[in-house]
Amino acid sequence: MLRHIALKIKNEGFELAEVASGIRFSNFIKQMGSSEEEMEKLLKDLEIYCFKTEQDFHDFVGTVDKINEFEMDLIFLFIKSLIILNKRDKSYINYTLTH
Repeated sequence: MLRHIALKIKNEGFELAEVASGIRFSNFIKQMGSSEEEMEKLLKDLEIYCFKTEQDFHDFVGTVDKINEFEMDLIFLFIKSLIILNKRDKSYINYTLTH
C-alpha cells in the first residue's frame, strides 16, 4: 500500500517534502478545530483585504507578526508589573501588621 501511495505521489509530480508539509498543515488545522475550507476562505478574505488596502500579502503578514510580538511584550510587562506590585503590597501589609 505504501508503494502504491509513493507511486501516486511521484506520478502526480509532487515531492515527498510537499506532501509531508501538506499533512502537517492539515493536522494543524484540525488541531485548531478548523477545516481546510475555513482556512481557504480566510486566506481568500485576507487576499481581498490586501488588494483593497493596496498591501502586499507578505508585508501584511509581517505587520501582523510585529503587532503580535508587541502585544506579547506588553502582556509580559503587565504581568511582571502585577507581580512586583503584589510583592510590594504584601511586604507593606506585613510591615503595617508588625509595627
